[in-house]
Amino acid sequence: ARTYLISDNFRCPAAPLMLANALIAHNKQRQPKRLSLTRGFEGEATVLMLESVAEQARHIVDRIVALHQSGTPFNDFAVLVRLNAQTPYLEQQLIARGLPYRVSQPFYARAEIITLINYCRLAWGERHLRSGQLFTKSQLQQFNDAWADVCNRPKRYVTRELREQIARAVPALQQPLSAVLQQAAFSVERESLAEDLEELAEAIEWLSTQLDQPAQAVLRELDTRLDYQAFLRDNSGFPQTGEGRALSVAAFIDYAHERGSVLDFLQHIRQLAQQKIGRAASDGQDAVTLSTIHQAKGLEWPHVFMPDCNQGTLPFTSERDSNLEEERRLFYVAVTRTKRQLTICTIKSAEPSQFLQEAAHTSTLDAAHFINQLLARE
Repeated sequence: ARTYLISDNFRCPAAPLMLANALIAHNKQRQPKRLSLTRGFEGEATVLMLESVAEQARHIVDRIVALHQSGTPFNDFAVLVRLNAQTPYLEQQLIARGLPYRVSQPFYARAEIITLINYCRLAWGERHLRSGQLFTKSQLQQFNDAWADVCNRPKRYVTRELREQIARAVPALQQPLSAVLQQAAFSVERESLAEDLEELAEAIEWLSTQLDQPAQAVLRELDTRLDYQAFLRDNSGFPQTGEGRALSVAAFIDYAHERGSVLDFLQHIRQLAQQKIGRAASDGQDAVTLSTIHQAKGLEWPHVFMPDCNQGTLPFTSERDSNLEEERRLFYVAVTRTKRQLTICTIKSAEPSQFLQEAAHTSTLDAAHFINQLLARE
């Protein structure tokens, strides 16, 4: 057999290509090769250090707005992330600025967020029944859906039979959920389950009294009472999945800041869903793309942003998962998605990605800039 190396790169200008070559050379499990330049030294690659995740999101969106105002369509922009958990702050900034965007799943529609919303829905039902009112047919369906989601998140080992029994008892007895849970706690044999049901009853009853209070403080307290983020980290399969879901919850709670009461905030989230924010169609609609690096393989955009290029995010590392060569390939993929401009962002409070040092990004990008200046001379 004969080996053919496909090394000509017809997408990237020099700066990102030089970064990619310098970086991927550190991988041992690969066929040695270097990408060859065909697009010249036009374009730009920059590495920025920003104060916080919030400032990073503002900077990226400010840059998109400025370029769009100068004639660049939104379709030309992509923000590539290692984890889905990185998108909420970006989405929230895009929403605040009224910019269209597409993402595989908007932050407000993710399962871990829906569970928190369902706790609030159960609390609303608790208050509704305590005031002497009954559920309408649609309200009962919403209660049943919320209860089915919440009963074992965090894990309480509520059986399907017990779950359905409690769901039937609430409308049949016309009693609030907390009262039915306390009654069920007396009837179960397992002591740990009884304790879990009693704690859940207390949480729902407490939450029903907080629906008119500031949403961020209430959601933060609910998260603490449930130890919800720890549950997500430990019960979501892969470490990056659990970490991503926990970070999504933290970002969602931050997003509730100064957005009124719990009920006001739920109405705001309902409006985002109704307007299909973040679900820009792929049929030619002009919108900014938010994507994981995995999903971006084989794709290209004129302007690419890479946020959170810090240790722990890219590369994503944990005690159970530290495949550094695969993480390096992902960085390589992200860097080589751009046709014109690449912006890499790091957060000052965290250690920069080791991949930047491996690619000698300062000297590499300085060299690209210097050669471009030389080529511009007569």
